[in-house]
Amino acid sequence: MDLTTRVNLAQNLLKTKELPVKTGAALLDINRTSVYYKGTPISQEELDCKSIIDRLHTDNPAWGARQLSAQLKKRGHQ
Repeated sequence: MDLTTRVNLAQNLLKTKELPVKTGAALLDINRTSVYYKGTPISQEELDCKSIIDRLHTDNPAWGARQLSAQLKKRGHQ
């Protein structure tokens, strides 16, 4: 069973109060903090930036972080 499935099971147990979180987390072999964690949504700006980085890196695989950063700044990001 993958981590996401185990966390979802633990969250369901928390909602239904069938088991204490400590017990459910121990049974599913996950950290209790994983049960309470809520991810932050990714903004459209960040998705656009990642897309540009991916495209630049695919077209220019020899470029490192400095060159990619310079190219992003040229395009008005950051």
